[in-house]
Amino acid sequence: MAGILLLSLFILRCTSLRGEANIYLLLGAALISISATGIRSEVLDRVALSGGIEFEYIVRSDAKKMPPRVIGSHFTKRSCSFRAESRFLDGDALRVPLRVIAPDCYQSYGLIESGTGRIIPSKERRVAFTLVVDEVRANSQSPLWRNLGSLRDEFRSLLLGKGRSGSLVPGMVIGDTALQESEFSNRMRIAGLSHLTAVSGTNFSIIAGFVLGLTSRLFRRRGLPVATTLAVLTLFVLLVRPSPSVLRAGVMALIVLIAGLKGERRVGIAALGSAVAILLLIDPFLAEDIGFLLSVLATAGIIIASPTISRKITSWFGAPKLVADLLAIPLSATVFTMPVIVAISSQFSLAQVPINILVSPVVPWVTIMGFLAVALLAISPHLASIFATLSEWGARPIVFLADLATHFPLVDVTGGWIGAITALVGIAIFFILYRALSMKALILLVIVTLIGSTLFMFRHDDWMLFQCDVGQGDALLIRTGKASAVVIDVGPDSKSIDRCLREAKIKEISLLVITHYHADHYGGIEGLTRGRRVREWWRADDPDGLSAPFFGEVEREIGRKPRVIAKGERYNVADLSIEVLWPAPGEMAIFDANPGDGSTFNNRSIVLMIEKSGALILAGGDIEPPVQEIIAREYDLSRVAIYKVSHHGSRFRSAAFDSELNPELALISVGASNSFGHPAPETLEVLAPALIHRTDQDGSARVRWWPLVVK
Repeated sequence: MAGILLLSLFILRCTSLRGEANIYLLLGAALISISATGIRSEVLDRVALSGGIEFEYIVRSDAKKMPPRVIGSHFTKRSCSFRAESRFLDGDALRVPLRVIAPDCYQSYGLIESGTGRIIPSKERRVAFTLVVDEVRANSQSPLWRNLGSLRDEFRSLLLGKGRSGSLVPGMVIGDTALQESEFSNRMRIAGLSHLTAVSGTNFSIIAGFVLGLTSRLFRRRGLPVATTLAVLTLFVLLVRPSPSVLRAGVMALIVLIAGLKGERRVGIAALGSAVAILLLIDPFLAEDIGFLLSVLATAGIIIASPTISRKITSWFGAPKLVADLLAIPLSATVFTMPVIVAISSQFSLAQVPINILVSPVVPWVTIMGFLAVALLAISPHLASIFATLSEWGARPIVFLADLATHFPLVDVTGGWIGAITALVGIAIFFILYRALSMKALILLVIVTLIGSTLFMFRHDDWMLFQCDVGQGDALLIRTGKASAVVIDVGPDSKSIDRCLREAKIKEISLLVITHYHADHYGGIEGLTRGRRVREWWRADDPDGLSAPFFGEVEREIGRKPRVIAKGERYNVADLSIEVLWPAPGEMAIFDANPGDGSTFNNRSIVLMIEKSGALILAGGDIEPPVQEIIAREYDLSRVAIYKVSHHGSRFRSAAFDSELNPELALISVGASNSFGHPAPETLEVLAPALIHRTDQDGSARVRWWPLVVK
């Protein structure tokens, strides 16, 4: 560590003398990063194969609950995950980064624990391996981390019961997201405000600027305000927790502060280059972190572009400098990060830019009021409560705008390198026009572009069938109106089905069908009902009552009782004609012929034949060979045009059933790298020559009528 600090000072000295030194330093940091990664791998190979071990580690992040895994009809018990640094492994002093999986979530930063556990490989490159805790025998924590943890708990308690705006404040001020629900986090992501859900470089910059401005009025000596600001910033980093993302945010805030103090872009860019090199030396795996790249680009945008944009806003519109700066900072950061955002998300919403501009005036208020509340906790809890309330009031407009943004559909664009290059070309064209046109002509062009893009966003999407990508699960939409659909299954988690329904612009569920009682088909029910009405829902009969706990949960979420359906029933909704092929009354036999979990429930799946515009769609849940043979014997399957492949393309298939089917399109809903081997090679072979769309490789499928077009 001492060597890194000395090298950091040397880097700062070099970059202040010669700007091109940054290039050599960055290359050197990259080489050191690569070599450090290799050394770390060699250390790990020695330990990771040792099986059960004695351990001692120090916790380096707060524990978070992991999503439960789906096993048949239920979810596994939730476990907790956090990062740690080993101190002793099997009696040897060894310091390597770990991912720890524990049964409880009480761990906080700086806690030292010892006990026994098991080592398993990890795909996470930032850590050496994963340690699964079997037993914790002892733990301790230093007074510093214990007191800082208590301060965080006290601040969080001031915002309890204040709704989503109250849950946002601890995240923005001290990086504590414990109060935030997944639905709210998802709304903030859609609105392009996810950077506000947790403390970022912007928040650090606001606090640094506030402290510097305040102390500059109190102290005459020039060095004291800067030293005080650095001290407060250091303490604040410790309070927020010095994780890689927090250190990155703190350093980027410091760079913006340096650039502002010096008033020269050249100094800011040199400092940014130095900071990138130092951070890569401290944590080589930042080189693979998208968040790090976005943070660097946003900081570069603020340093390079925001002063110019601010001056233009002032000269064009006569806006005060403070207002111009508040508008220029998010605009410059958005422009510089847009190519990367497009590349990784393949989506963009024009609502994100104006909404970021609208929230920018209240972000400093929320941050400063929250910061004062934290600072006053040890002096006067009553005053701290007042400032926390003021901070929460400032967060309310952010929550309102996040809710508003969800009503704007996302524009799908090409991702990857093509998307990034397209975004860069678009930005370049804008700046060429900016230099070539007058201010009035440029504003008119922007308005016309915005209107055209808005009309494009609200154009009628002519899909008729939508296969959602929900991972290892099922969710199929069949359109019944401009914003309504029949939904067959909802996948294993709420986030995936909610995202899919938003992409499909579905606001009302004409009919919901839960085909059977396995969690990968009903687990996402909460996401389906977010702001949507379910007019009717179906389930199959349950002669032995095994499904009661599961469907009680679904019924409570939907708010209405289901219709229990069976073979032979018919139903019409909009232009859909639906016939139920299975299950049959009195024939709910328990099929256990096939190995593996869940054959009983699989073979109770609701099987539907749906006719739309003269085309037949077959959706059969997870039925296995015994039921497939019954259906093949009793129904003509040769006219099926679209087949939602049963059981995610499992190898358990009936030859008679396969020989009857000859679809034009086969849709396979399956998770990437799943442990079941879905879809089986023999299933894919049988389905040929149909067009096969599988969600693990192709993502969601929008199917248009007719002839079939899949995109």
